[in-house]
Amino acid sequence: MKSHVSPDRVQGQLLAMNVLIETILRTLPAHTMRQISRTYSFFAPEVAGHLLDSSGNESLHEAYSQQVDANSELLKQIHQSAISRDNSYRSSMSNL
Repeated sequence: MKSHVSPDRVQGQLLAMNVLIETILRTLPAHTMRQISRTYSFFAPEVAGHLLDSSGNESLHEAYSQQVDANSELLKQIHQSAISRDNSYRSSMSNL
């Protein structure tokens, strides 16, 4: 017998995972965030191509591409915050 997972449950799980991942990312230093952003920028389009080739599902591909754009913007924002945080920390340490 096949079990059915409701779309609301899946959406709730995805939201919770996004919050967890963003929380973790916000604790990382700027140089790590820069590397994550670079790596993500490299692999995300590659996955998009494979997704379209394997599933042929245009709406899935479009949803993935839109989320990639949103994730890229979020990574940039977190990276900028990390730069500011790291600079503030260095400044406070040099004043000791």
